[in-house]
Amino acid sequence: MADKSPDYVGCLSMYCNLFRKILLLKTKQKEKNGVTSYCTGRLPLELESNILERISVEPLLRLKCVCKRWRDEIKSPCFIKSHIGQFQIHNANSTSFILFSPSHLYSTNFHKNSTTLKLKKLGRNSVPSDFTGVGSCNGLLCFRKIDRDYPERMIHSIRLSVCNPITDTTFNNVIVPNHGNYSWHHMIGFGYDCMSDDYKIFYSSPHGDGHVIGKGIEPAKSWVYSLKRNSWKSVQPPPHRCNKSWTMVTSNSNNVLYWVGGKPNTNKNCIFGFDLETEEYHEVIPLPDIRMYPYELVNLKGCLHLVNCRLNFAFADEPEIKLLEYTMNIWVLKNYGSNREWVKLIDRLSLKQAIETELEHNRNLENPQSRSVYSYCHPLPYAYSEDESEILIGLSKHIKAFVCCDLHNGKLKRVDINGALNDWKYGYEGMPWTASLVSISSSTS
Repeated sequence: MADKSPDYVGCLSMYCNLFRKILLLKTKQKEKNGVTSYCTGRLPLELESNILERISVEPLLRLKCVCKRWRDEIKSPCFIKSHIGQFQIHNANSTSFILFSPSHLYSTNFHKNSTTLKLKKLGRNSVPSDFTGVGSCNGLLCFRKIDRDYPERMIHSIRLSVCNPITDTTFNNVIVPNHGNYSWHHMIGFGYDCMSDDYKIFYSSPHGDGHVIGKGIEPAKSWVYSLKRNSWKSVQPPPHRCNKSWTMVTSNSNNVLYWVGGKPNTNKNCIFGFDLETEEYHEVIPLPDIRMYPYELVNLKGCLHLVNCRLNFAFADEPEIKLLEYTMNIWVLKNYGSNREWVKLIDRLSLKQAIETELEHNRNLENPQSRSVYSYCHPLPYAYSEDESEILIGLSKHIKAFVCCDLHNGKLKRVDINGALNDWKYGYEGMPWTASLVSISSSTS
């Protein structure tokens, strides 16, 4: 992506000069009328701040060097919060997201008719080794690492890290409380409580349903971590059993983390929510008519998307697997006043040819995982184009390739990667992300 920073700086200079001229003309007019005025040619700070709020993050970091007045304003918590709000309003069609591996972190943008994603390396500090993504919120990224013994599959600890790759600030080694046994099946989410201006992490281990690894079975327990307080707080567990690991997602419109869970005393699933402000649970909405598991929740442009994929295969000559069909369905949760309704965005989109193309492309790679059908399980959408006529789909949670789907005719095309290092062949994780000035130190002060 071309660097547009000089345009922002040029526009800022033009606007400031224009306002200074207006200010000087007003001053001269007052002096003509016999009114004494003391004008330095400097804009009021409120007006300068209003202009600065409309500039993207990276140019702002450079503009901090212009003068002490701008540096102090750009660093102030009030300005940072206002800047986030302005960008959510004026950049509602943001197409940015991040890709990361255990050693590298990149940002990229998806544009209409793109055939290539240009990656830009972020941060001096790489992603901590063996960490996986939990979520992103207001420019902050949350990662998780599970320390384990591979022979016994015993989990020793779960560690969390929060960072902002733009401000290069990191908060490491947040240890999840251990109430006797860690579980492979747990729920975790990261979000923002706007009422208390605090970033929080939710963690919950399951009910004692036989999935706990360790000595004995413990009842379900849940905690909320506050970055502002730098401490964990015990809360009531969710009102349902957890039969798989869920990474909870948040939307831009409220303080709620969402996940799919089983309704108590029924065999049906629905979307549950955990309110980060009140620290209470509530049932959000039933799922659409989904006949096949699995499904995943994704947040794109502040809206919840439900993704369902179906893989059909047959064993041919071992260890080869013949791919019969791979289809994807996507629903979007739309708000109609006080009502919410699932609207189907993609209906039985076939990914078979795209995956077969990747399998053929990777046939000679050293990494055997890139040659397996299983390595392309759970494809997910990662970004819309600006006009929402196209959607970018990563083939697998550990992305090894992208395809673009035209939402009008359902046609697919491959999207290449430009700028990744050699570890791309092992797969990357991705998350929606927009840059911000939020620093961990300011959010935890």
